[in-house]
Amino acid sequence: MADKRITHRLRGGLDMLEEIRTEGKDCILHDAQIAPTVTSGWFEHGYWHQRQQWTAVSGGRGAGGRIGEDGKWFLRHYLRGGKAALFSRDRYLFPGNRRVRSFAEFRLLAGMHRAGLPVPRPIAAHYRRSGPTYSADLITEWIDGVRTLASALREGHDPREIMGNVGAVVARFHRAGICHADLNANNILAGRHGRVWLVDFDRARRRRPGGWSSSRLQRLKRSLRKLGLYDKAAFGVLRERHDLSLAEKEGGTPS
Repeated sequence: MADKRITHRLRGGLDMLEEIRTEGKDCILHDAQIAPTVTSGWFEHGYWHQRQQWTAVSGGRGAGGRIGEDGKWFLRHYLRGGKAALFSRDRYLFPGNRRVRSFAEFRLLAGMHRAGLPVPRPIAAHYRRSGPTYSADLITEWIDGVRTLASALREGHDPREIMGNVGAVVARFHRAGICHADLNANNILAGRHGRVWLVDFDRARRRRPGGWSSSRLQRLKRSLRKLGLYDKAAFGVLRERHDLSLAEKEGGTPS
């Protein structure tokens, strides 16, 4: 019989009841107040296909799709990039529970969401051991009515307005000490009324606010150049709004 263990922990006061379920090679971390019962099947595409609750999503959100009733959640499978993908597309060396990518991103998202930063709320995280390696998945809420920054810029609207909003929002994260590991034009979402969200916080971490924020903007600039979407004047507006907003005082940081 497979070994089963369940632990609970309240985080952020009463905001989230964190539950960890371990069964054999599978380990699941989820918010028991939103999703009381989560099984390993939730992280398999076939599980949702059988229920006609799967819609593939293209773009820079990893290998995943919308799941659940009305597509209210988003399931992402962690994939390796760069040269590492030549050796293994989706397996990582196991570093221990706390440092598994999906668990680390889940907890970072939960802290940012409690702090009021514009990120999707985490629902559940999963990993599956296989010897010294593991694969991982993450379920978050689906943010409706948005498109990637890349798509928004291609639609032909005034790029200066869009980029100004992006600069102000990115500064909020930088004030809070959140260093996004891959800030690119597909990991920034634009919605109605100038609203902006950041997604995909794999390998992101908290840092003491400092000069590293400029390197994140340079990462975004390279992404825009690669996609043929770089506009010098619009990016200048982004940097100006970012720097002005970064200098403002904002109470609280994610915990």
